[in-house]
Amino acid sequence: YSEQQNKVLQSMTKPEVDALAKKWLDTSHMVIMVVGDSAKIAPGLAKLGYEVVNVDDNGNAVKPAVKDVKSAGQVNQVPANSGDKKKKKKKSKKDLKLQNQ
Repeated sequence: YSEQQNKVLQSMTKPEVDALAKKWLDTSHMVIMVVGDSAKIAPGLAKLGYEVVNVDDNGNAVKPAVKDVKSAGQVNQVPANSGDKKKKKKKSKKDLKLQNQ
């Protein structure tokens, strides 16, 4: 099965993948999670224009450290649709926690 699936996926064109994604993926309910050293990844994320929310191990929003951003368990969450022109309602800490469970 996996070999057959790989053949199907490899035969698809980018426009086909884009069309399927547009049809089946609701980006208003998606979150891109990036985990790593904030000092190294923050500049690249900033260039993408997404809103970046730093969260702790429990999913609570935290302010990024100014100098030492290598704190244990720190992750960045980037809403998948945050680059959209439309304004979206900001998610509460409770909503972020529920998404991460």
